[in-house]
Amino acid sequence: MVLQSGDEFGGFVIDRPLGSGGMGVVYLARHPRLERRVALKVLNDVLATDPKARIAFEREVTLAARFDHPNIVAVYDRSDPGDPDLWLSMQYISGGDANALLAAAPDGLAPDLAVELIADAGDALDTAHAAGVLHRDVKPANLLIAPDPRRQYRAVLTDFGIARALDESVTASTLAVTFAYAAPERFLAQPSERRTDVYSLGCTLHHLLTGQRPFPRDTHAAVMAAHLNDPPPRPSVLRPDLPAALDMVIATALAKRPVDRYRSCGELAAAARAALAGTPSVAAGIAEAGPTIGDPAPASARAHTAPPPYPPDATTAPSRDSPSASGLPSPRRRPERSSQSWRAGTAGRRKLASGAAVIFAVLTMVVAAAIYLPGLIHSDGDSAAQQPPPQPTTSQLTQIPPGFVPPPIRPTPLPDPVYCRYKPDGKEPRVKRPDDGPVSSKGTVRATINTNAGAIPLLLDRSLAPCTVNSFISLAEQGAFDRVRCAGGRVEWIACGNSESPGYDLDSEAFIELQYRRGYLMMSSLSFFGATFSLLFADGQLNPEYTVFGTISDEGLKVIDSLIPPDYDGRSERLSNLVFNSIDIEG
Repeated sequence: MVLQSGDEFGGFVIDRPLGSGGMGVVYLARHPRLERRVALKVLNDVLATDPKARIAFEREVTLAARFDHPNIVAVYDRSDPGDPDLWLSMQYISGGDANALLAAAPDGLAPDLAVELIADAGDALDTAHAAGVLHRDVKPANLLIAPDPRRQYRAVLTDFGIARALDESVTASTLAVTFAYAAPERFLAQPSERRTDVYSLGCTLHHLLTGQRPFPRDTHAAVMAAHLNDPPPRPSVLRPDLPAALDMVIATALAKRPVDRYRSCGELAAAARAALAGTPSVAAGIAEAGPTIGDPAPASARAHTAPPPYPPDATTAPSRDSPSASGLPSPRRRPERSSQSWRAGTAGRRKLASGAAVIFAVLTMVVAAAIYLPGLIHSDGDSAAQQPPPQPTTSQLTQIPPGFVPPPIRPTPLPDPVYCRYKPDGKEPRVKRPDDGPVSSKGTVRATINTNAGAIPLLLDRSLAPCTVNSFISLAEQGAFDRVRCAGGRVEWIACGNSESPGYDLDSEAFIELQYRRGYLMMSSLSFFGATFSLLFADGQLNPEYTVFGTISDEGLKVIDSLIPPDYDGRSERLSNLVFNSIDIEG
């Protein structure tokens, strides 16, 4: 669809196009009554006609609209679920994007400006991550530039949720990534997490500092191979005026394994600022940062795990005053050849050279599969590129009744009690909302879903999500789940309940860096999804906005398995025959 000046669309009047890309076209438009100018993004037909992409788009944009942050583009409105077109209206930022600044400074921006723009974006991303929202497509084109009275420019991040919609598309023929800035796990169809955005933000910092993308190559396959195998580039090679400490910042941000990167985008920005200020002890790594939620190991244990940006030079011993003394080669010198697994020595170089053709051939096949067959590539959770999920301790295992799936473990335990607030959402109340007040974050509650196919025992876990458990019990006791049907959600779960809001909502209790496993019980926004919960019968790669609040018994999983056909595609009519007669809460 191409809109012309003066056309009316979605209740707006089109002024002119602002730009276009693979996902759609952005127009400058105005509200006819409010006289407010907006950026109107109209997504392409591939997404608009794909049911899964539409659901993901509507969910993600609704989440993004909750943000009120100076560095996140405000979302005003979006298309209705029944609208044949897919669009959203956003805050109009008049200064263009970071690519416009790079066009005027092809060798890179002033270092302090580049780092401050990244700090703006980092603050926006950390805010989104805290709410369980990932961006997935951080790049200069999504950093809009606004004038700021306190300084020259301010970065405002846009396009939250768009990449997730393309990820969910079953008809799109490519991955929802911009190759130049994508983390290795994106190409390998492994779960995304906040450090995935850290990697892309690091790539963007490199581009702003040097005027070049991190891995400039001639083909998508070569770019992907570089992200997967090549060591991070060193900005000081392209710009000798940059401090060598920034090389380590980029090396840490672009580490191949997520666990070796900065734990947050704010940490990346702080390290970059320290590098410019000449504070290498902070800029060179993350050892001095305190522990954060989701950290798989203490910072001190991980301070030396990040690989150096280049392998050490086997022929030249570093001098005490050289940057190489801290593990970095001279900023003007490149080794002849490098890889993440390279080690000094002629035998190692011979092995690498002899295997290069084979490695590249295999890698090219992986590239092709990742691009054209994304639905066929799955992570089994054993890859060295990701940390295994936290395992229950002995004391926690003793609290799990026999025959139930072990629950996930919160990286940081919740206080006891937790104060829960259940907020009216402006919709007609269907049940009495729970009272606000303290709720215990300890212990479990047994429940049983009585269905026409058999009983499905559940174990509700207050340590995971006490306010969600409290809400679920209240809804069940008021009959909100009686005589409801189930529907296919995705190929990993079935969704059961009522799509109408119960009249209230609560803050998300989801935590990031969670692997969604077979046997988990989860819910999301009541206001958006209604009184609906989901039963996972297979491991899934999901955006971390879903709150896991319990697990399913082995007996219950057998009941669910009996209904899942071998060729289940997420839309099987057989699942609609599953009727929940009631949910019994024990105790």
